[in-house]
Parts: sequence; C-alpha cells; structure tokens
Amino acid sequence: MSSWSGISLDGMAILETQNYFHEWYFRKSERIIGNFGVHELEHESHLPPDAIINTYTYRMPIETLRRRLDLAGYNYAALEQEFKEQHFQLVSDLDDMLELAPSRIEPFYDVVKNSTIKQWLNCLRIIKENGRSVTSLELGKVDKELQKLLQFMMGVDLYFTNHPTCGDFDFPCRTEEGYAVALLEITPANTYCILDVTELVEGGWTEAFDDLIEYHRDFTRFYDVFSSSLIDIQSLMNLAPHNETLARLLYAAIITAMETYLSDTLKKQVLSREAIKRRFIKNHDFFKKEKFTLSEIYEKTASINEAIISEIDKMSFHNLSRIPALYGSVLATTFPSNRLPELKIAIDNRHDIVHRNGKDTTNKPLKILMDDVSALIVLIDETVRYIDKQIKDGLLDDD
Repeated sequence: MSSWSGISLDGMAILETQNYFHEWYFRKSERIIGNFGVHELEHESHLPPDAIINTYTYRMPIETLRRRLDLAGYNYAALEQEFKEQHFQLVSDLDDMLELAPSRIEPFYDVVKNSTIKQWLNCLRIIKENGRSVTSLELGKVDKELQKLLQFMMGVDLYFTNHPTCGDFDFPCRTEEGYAVALLEITPANTYCILDVTELVEGGWTEAFDDLIEYHRDFTRFYDVFSSSLIDIQSLMNLAPHNETLARLLYAAIITAMETYLSDTLKKQVLSREAIKRRFIKNHDFFKKEKFTLSEIYEKTASINEAIISEIDKMSFHNLSRIPALYGSVLATTFPSNRLPELKIAIDNRHDIVHRNGKDTTNKPLKILMDDVSALIVLIDETVRYIDKQIKDGLLDDD
C-alpha cells in the first residue's frame, strides 16, 4: 500500500512524494511528534472514540524558510527569471494547443499570454483565501482579466505540455523552491512550512523519526530488552533461592545481558548515523590497517556495513580495558568511573564461572549466593542506565 508525504506552506502544497520523502530545507531539530484525539477529526474513524492519533511532521517558521531559500539563491528576483522562462514555455504550449483544441484555449489565450507575475500572485492569493475552491460568487468580486486567469489556473487538464511547471495551479516556475518563494509572497507572518511524513512513518517507509520516538521514551529500546532479561533472571532466582549452581549461572547471565546491550547499542548507532560510523572506522584498528586502491573504492564502500558488523561481533564487551575507551571515542559516552572497580571484580568472577567451572586461579571454588546475584543486578542496572541516558540524550544530535 502506498503512503504519501507532503510539503506545504500555510496549507498550500509545494511538493508531494510517494513512499519516500525529501527533507528539503528542514533540519532534524525541526521534527515534531504531535497527537490529537479521534474525537477531533471532522470525519468518521474506525478507531475507538478515546484513541489518540500521532502525527509526524517537520515544522519551519516561514521566515526561516525565506532565509534558507535566499541563501540557496532562491529569492524574488530568481522567481521573476523562472516566471519569465516558464511563462514563455506556457504560451508556446498554448500556441500548439490552439490547433488541437481551439475552443478550450481561445477563451484564455490572450489573458494568459499577457499576464504578469503580479497577476498570477494575486490569483494565488485569491485561491488560498477561498480554500482552493473559487466559485462564481468569488469570481464576481475580481476584474475580468483576473477572472479569466483564475478560471485557467483552476481548470483541470486544460492543456497538454511536455514541460510542466513545478508550481501548483499551473503557476509558471521551474523549481519547487521558486514556487515556495511565490507562496511566501502571499503567506502572512507567523505561519509555518510543514513537511508531513505521518503516512510514511506509520506505513514503515521511513525510520526518520525512530530516534525522536525513542528520545521521548524513558529509555532506549535496547535498555528495555536488557531490563526484561533482568526481570527473567529475578524470576529464576525464586525457583531455588539456595542453589549455588543456579546462582553462579544467573550471575554470569547478568554480565551477558550487559554485553548484549553494549554490543547492540554500538552496532545500531554506528550503522544508522554517518558521523558515528566515520568515528568508528577512524578509531578501530582493523580499518586503520585496511588498504585498497581507488579503483576498489566503490566495492569497499558497498561492503563497509558488513565489515563493521563483523568487527563489532568479534569484540568482547566485558573487556573494561577497551570498551569504555571505545564508547568514549565513538559515542562520546562514559562509563561510571566509581563503579568500574566493582564491575571488574564481577567480570573476573564471570570469567571464572564460564571458563574455570566456578573456580578461581588457585582452584578455589567461587562462592556465589543469590544475595550476590541481587547485588550484581543493581550494579549492572545502574551502570547500563548511566550509559543509556547518555545514548538517549545524544539521539537528536545532528550528524
């Protein structure tokens, strides 16, 4: 099923796209997740009357848009040049159509041919003020030349062209930016340009709002997975609260849950954010040693994600002599320094449980009780929360 996105300026459409969206002149920081109740809809809905509907949009004040367009070279002077070129094309198309369908074109030909940019802008304003639906009643309020031009602009498939305008209502311009400049001329202050990607988000066509959705949660999704693992471990503790073998297994499982969180978090951040990917490649020894010729650059670039996944999967995320430094250099995230000594002891214990059958280097059995498991849950949970807060706070940083 197709989904649509659209850029509009105070209700007037600038650009619509199917199954993808163009971020255009918007910034990540201008994303907004809104919500409203089903009862606020003007039409009937299959949803329960108390349901909440989410919207996913970018919102930019029109003065910000005006400045960004101007910096990119799109201003009124540029619009005048676009109008001149596209208006010439329009008249040329009408000349061709006169031979094919004279009765359709003749009533409008002279008015369109002699029209000025000011007249087109006035007509756009009238269309906007009347909700894009101009009736004979509204037409009676404007002079005859504008009446004809308005009828032409509101006509559907009135003429054929191989060089269509980028403006709605056949407004003569060559770019969406040019049409936006035209709309800025008729748009009041204190309004917004909006990019609505709600359908794309709900349809699964884009992940552009994933970080913002996660940002509004208390923790990241990977913390939720980690927390669920701790809950499962706690439930197992109650099965045999005095069984030291079970206590050792659960103790090791807690460290494994932390490793999984650290691995998955690093992998997602590196793969989904270009700036972090560059830092990872720059700081990881494997990529420092990798050499290739310029002719291989496209082949290597195409396989870079697979190489990153492979290298992350090789890492031991309980290695406290390496992982905190890696997190610091790549994700700008620190581990709780006051907890590191306790973490090191716990990880050494885990090593003895997994690799020495629960004995230390002197062959002495490691005594782990359920109280130790409970204490480790608190220690690891506090550590992961400390890290997760920094990850979440950095989700909205522009790359």
